[in-house]
Amino acid sequence: ANDALSDMMYVGTGDGLVSYTSVVPTGTNNLIHNDDNDGIIGEWTLYPSLQSVSDVVCAPNMTYGLANGNLMSVNMQTNEVRSYDKSDGLSGSNICHLQYDDSTKQTILIYTNGMIDMIRYNTIYPVADLYMKSADVEVVPNQAFVHSGRMYLAMPFGIVEINLVKREIVGTYYIGDEAAAVNVLSVTATDDSIYAMTDKYLYSIAKTGYAIDYRQWNKTPWSVGENR
Repeated sequence: ANDALSDMMYVGTGDGLVSYTSVVPTGTNNLIHNDDNDGIIGEWTLYPSLQSVSDVVCAPNMTYGLANGNLMSVNMQTNEVRSYDKSDGLSGSNICHLQYDDSTKQTILIYTNGMIDMIRYNTIYPVADLYMKSADVEVVPNQAFVHSGRMYLAMPFGIVEINLVKREIVGTYYIGDEAAAVNVLSVTATDDSIYAMTDKYLYSIAKTGYAIDYRQWNKTPWSVGENR
């Protein structure tokens, strides 16, 4: 994750969260300082207390990361490291995906039970739309992608589109033949199109199209391991 305002880059590693800055303190070198304490040498800072960090996102003044399914943060002004749980107002503890939408200034947590929390300026907005479907479909996304106020979830049955301003599901797309469920491995979007990948096909549709209609999705065959 990159924070352009503070000229910092954050990377999750097995040893902990690592930050990088091109602004080098006077009299230091450019090596990672890897001892028992969090500290900075040259351009790198290691936070060993945040081990096994996966997803990392940057919000205003805060960097968030997932450490073994739990939400952690680093205050970019004070360097304070903290963790969060239900006592802080979160909807759960098993977080599977972490996203940030710059257009709505929201940090987004997706839980393994389908609950979604959207955090904006320290206020948590729980969204239960996907969770309410858990009795009928698998609600753990394979992947999540945020673009311009919308979040697209690659689901085991298709695609779910969420309006991040209204904080609600605005579309559920079954894109297989005859509107069959297909396991969507990943999804992405541009200003004018949505793309989805399964193990056999690359699907695409213009945002001006009617995504609920499976016949409007373009389908291009491909295979795992194929050179492209």
